[in-house]
Amino acid sequence: MNNFNFIAPVYDFLARLVFFGAIKRSQLALLSELKSCKEVLIVGGGSGWILSALDALQAPMKITYLEKSTVMLGMSKNRRPLKYLKVDFVLGDIQELPKVIYDGVITNYFLDVLSEVELKTTMSLIDTQSSANVKWLCTDFKPAQVWYHRPLLSIMFLFFKLTAQIGSKQILDFDKYFRGLNYNQKMYRHFYNQLIKTAIYEKN
Repeated sequence: MNNFNFIAPVYDFLARLVFFGAIKRSQLALLSELKSCKEVLIVGGGSGWILSALDALQAPMKITYLEKSTVMLGMSKNRRPLKYLKVDFVLGDIQELPKVIYDGVITNYFLDVLSEVELKTTMSLIDTQSSANVKWLCTDFKPAQVWYHRPLLSIMFLFFKLTAQIGSKQILDFDKYFRGLNYNQKMYRHFYNQLIKTAIYEKN
């Protein structure tokens, strides 16, 4: 389940092709808000280009890079050398999360592949290892806002079900689950006619 080995070599290209660059722009929009963080967790970081973007902030950080796909993890390791980041690459799912307290979390286009049960478990585990002043950057799809979003999301889910066996069947309201863990949304941006949202969440 949720294994992107097959699609990894062309994932970034397909994202640019279908969403006209909105996937990457959305992930960069609020990234600088993590500049003050020292221990940052990245879950499902994909091909690892986000590491180069973080390194460009010129802020020393220790990164735990948790990725389930061996191919994606290999691509991420090849992003080095990085000047300001010290990265611990971890192969596996959330159960393999090292016992570290994080003041920064990045879950970009990761929560949407999880079933509701997986989502609750994953977010709770991350929360237990987050500091009181954590900044959690989440960039992901939203439930359909206009009519043409529905067929687009349906095609996307079918594609990733066939290629990556994702556990999710629909886009959930992630804000609701953040509120359930007592997080407040501090800032946000919308992209692709409000189908995509990036936001910073902090503990209440």
